[in-house]
Amino acid sequence: MQLADVLMGALAWEYNELGSRPDASKPKRDLAAYLAKRLRIKSLKDHTEWRNPLFEKWIFKFTGQPRPSVG
Repeated sequence: MQLADVLMGALAWEYNELGSRPDASKPKRDLAAYLAKRLRIKSLKDHTEWRNPLFEKWIFKFTGQPRPSVG
């Protein structure tokens, strides 16, 4: 498995608040907590805390609108 896949999965899992479900996976919850601790932030979800130049997080909001045509 690619490291990038693991990191993106942890970010998405935390951002979508899947850890707050009663049936949440303990290993995934532990991984999210471990990453947050190593990055010295409270949560992977709070993007205002990110100040690490080696690890950048972008939040995209899918609107469902088509992209403007170029040409």
